[in-house]
Amino acid sequence: MKIGIANTAEIEYHFQYGGRHHVIVCLCKGVNEREIRATITSGCATEESIGHSCGAGTDCGSCLETLRELLDERRSHHAPVNSSGMLARGGRVM
Repeated sequence: MKIGIANTAEIEYHFQYGGRHHVIVCLCKGVNEREIRATITSGCATEESIGHSCGAGTDCGSCLETLRELLDERRSHHAPVNSSGMLARGGRVM
């Protein structure tokens, strides 16, 4: 049986809805993994841009490594980041 390559929509769905949805990643701001994944999916591609969007990583910093891991997971399946820290989608800059 041959396993086909997942299309972009399948990869996107897995990234956004995979993982531990209700696990709080940023205790200071009360932000869970699902919220951070949605923030990354919407185009945030750096710890700073995530912080501006949902507040995660802007207080004590103990969640920054987890933010980096989620960003790395996203990057491993998607286009590189542009100079403004946003992910490119479909040939256009977000």
